[in-house]
Amino acid sequence: MKMDPIQAGVMGAETGATHPPIPSSANDILATVHLQDRCFERKISPFELNAAIKYGTRTEGEPRNGMRCWKFNYKGITYLTSYDMDYGITAYPDLCFGFDLEKVTITQKMKDAHDEATRRSSDHHSWNSHVVVVVDQSGSMRNTDATKSITRSDLVWLTLALDYIGKRLRTGEATSKDFLSLVELGGDQENLLRYQPIDWILYNRIVDLLRGHHPCGGGNYLPAIEKAQNLLSYNRSGKCALQLIFLTDGAPSDFSGNQERSKYESCNRIKSLARRFGSRLTVGGFCVGKGKFSTLEEMVKTAEEYNCKGFLMKASLRVEDVSSAFCQMSTLITDTKTTMTDFKTNSQRTYRDLIREPKSAIRVYIEAEKEWK
Repeated sequence: MKMDPIQAGVMGAETGATHPPIPSSANDILATVHLQDRCFERKISPFELNAAIKYGTRTEGEPRNGMRCWKFNYKGITYLTSYDMDYGITAYPDLCFGFDLEKVTITQKMKDAHDEATRRSSDHHSWNSHVVVVVDQSGSMRNTDATKSITRSDLVWLTLALDYIGKRLRTGEATSKDFLSLVELGGDQENLLRYQPIDWILYNRIVDLLRGHHPCGGGNYLPAIEKAQNLLSYNRSGKCALQLIFLTDGAPSDFSGNQERSKYESCNRIKSLARRFGSRLTVGGFCVGKGKFSTLEEMVKTAEEYNCKGFLMKASLRVEDVSSAFCQMSTLITDTKTTMTDFKTNSQRTYRDLIREPKSAIRVYIEAEKEWK
C-alpha cells in the first residue's frame, strides 16, 4: 500500500514506536501568544495553518531549547508544533517562495579570473577597497511585509545581489580588485563570506544565501561588530578604501534589549575603528522598514566625529525603494576611492593609520579671543 508523506511518518522507522496522531486541523492545537504574534507579523492565516496540518509533509524539526518538535510544510508555509502536537510554536514562510533569482552562467574565463583574483589577494596593496556587510538575520527578518509578500530577508539578499554587486559590475564601478566580506547579525553570528573578490561568482553566492539561509534568533549587534572589526583590520594597507554597512530592520537585542547600554557599547566599538582609519572608512546603516534605529544613528554619528564618511538610509519595504537606496550607498565607496586616487599616477594614495581625536574635541583659534581656551 502506498502511503502519503504524513502517513509514512507516523510509525517510527527505527524503534517501531507510534508517534502522536496528527490532529484533524490546526484548531485542535493550542495557538500560543508567540505563534499568534508571528502569524500576524508574517501575514500567515489560520487557513494556511490548517492546510499545513491537513495536507503538508511532516518531519521532525531540530530541537528548540532542548525540546523535540514537529515541522509541517505545505505550499511555502512551515508550521512548528510541540512533539505531542498539543500547542503551536511558530510559523514562517519558506525562503523566496513564489519567486527566484537566476544565477549567472560562469564561464571558464570567469573562473580563471576569479582564481587569479583570489591568488592576488595575498598582496594587500593590490586591493582597491574592502566592504564588510553586516546583514540582519534575526527572526523579524522573516516577516512577509515587503513587496509581493516576500520576507525582509529575501528583500535584502535580492537587492544586495542585483544592485550592490550586479549593477556595479556592469558599470565598472566594482572589479575583482574590490573585496567583500559578509557577517551575520543574529542567527549563529557567523562570517558568511570572507575577503571575496567582487565578481559574478560572488553574485551567485549571494543568490545561494537568498535561497537557503534562514533568519532566526535575536539581533545582537556586539558580536557582529567585533567580527566586522577583525575583518576590516585584516588588510593593513593604507591604499585600501574601507566600508562598513549594516543592513537591519530594528534595534539591537544585546543586554536583554537594554537600548542605552547597547548604544554605549556599540558606539565604543565603532569609535575604535573610526579613530584608526579616519577618512578612508565609510560607516553606514541601511534601515529596512519602520523599526527603532537610534543605536544605528549614534553609531554613524560616532564615525563622523573622526572624519569618516557616514550615512543612514531609511527605506520602505518596497523593492524599488530599497534598490534606489542601495544604488546611493554604492556610490559612497566609489567617492572614497576617487578621493584617495592620485590622478598623476592613477593609483590610490597611501593613508596612514593614526589615532585621531574627535572633531568636537578640537577648538578653532579666534584672534579676537583674549586667550586660548
